[in-house]
Amino acid sequence: QLDTDTATFSDNFTDVPFGGTTFGQIVDRGGLTVFIKEVANPGGVRVVAVGTGGPATIQACTSPVVQYMLDSEDDQVIATCGSVTTKVIGGTVTAVFGTVLATLPLGSTSTVTEPAPGVINVTNSASSGDELVVGGLTVPPGTSATGLVDSDGDGLIDSVETNTGVFVAPNDTGTNPFNPDTDGDGLIDGDEVLQYNTNPLNPDTDQDGCTDGAEVGNIGASGGLRDPTDIWDVFDTDTENGLNAGTALGGIVSIGDIFAVAGHFGDTGDAGIDPLSDASGAGYHTRFDRGDIIGANTWNRAPADGSVAIGDIFAVAAQFGLNC
Repeated sequence: QLDTDTATFSDNFTDVPFGGTTFGQIVDRGGLTVFIKEVANPGGVRVVAVGTGGPATIQACTSPVVQYMLDSEDDQVIATCGSVTTKVIGGTVTAVFGTVLATLPLGSTSTVTEPAPGVINVTNSASSGDELVVGGLTVPPGTSATGLVDSDGDGLIDSVETNTGVFVAPNDTGTNPFNPDTDGDGLIDGDEVLQYNTNPLNPDTDQDGCTDGAEVGNIGASGGLRDPTDIWDVFDTDTENGLNAGTALGGIVSIGDIFAVAGHFGDTGDAGIDPLSDASGAGYHTRFDRGDIIGANTWNRAPADGSVAIGDIFAVAAQFGLNC
């Protein structure tokens, strides 16, 4: 009923013919099935995504344009245009108000206006059960944040991008408010701070040799499909640089890495050794050790378990050719 072209399958929706004010489009289904359902006026529309995969991206309204990213059927919102109101009735929903990235918890109701181009005002209803995080700024229930500006379009508001070069917290990021990717790793600052929990001032947060941007990509051989905060999912022993302490891992898994792990076969020791410490000596070191598979891919490994076994040789061999 809400499809703007009822004769064909389309991505656009509106409840205006039914007396409402809400309209928008499905930008990307993300492998999910997306349902847009009418809510009794003046309630707007209910947006539900079902299945596995995601996120599905749904865009609605103007002044400001709002985007919702729904990961699964746990994420549901009721969206109303006019004064743009979002009520979260399932899950925790990531939204973008204009260009400002927001985290909207279950039970929250928020209203957003754009009094001037690029200027966002956000109100968190007193009835909300939790605070919002909007562009890095916390907005408790019953309060408003006004005059929010995101000059570089990275999802963080200018006031939290303090340009100090030191990350303190989401409301004091140390990043440049006029550079969307301060550390140049391919991830915009807002996604680093509010989505991936990576350091927006360090291109390789976990120091495994692959940049944060590469690790959230979808090509495994280039370092993708990995956790940018987990050093154990890249099996680079860094033999080409001599295994010394302080050497930055290169993010390349070569035949030398396979021989290095095989050369320590049977070694046992303290699984708590820092994998970035000096590994050039004889005996056990965590640089050559990985735990069991804990994810969908062979490189998604638990931390070192204290023993270099045959499984570790297979694990590093499986990553042969990785080049971040």
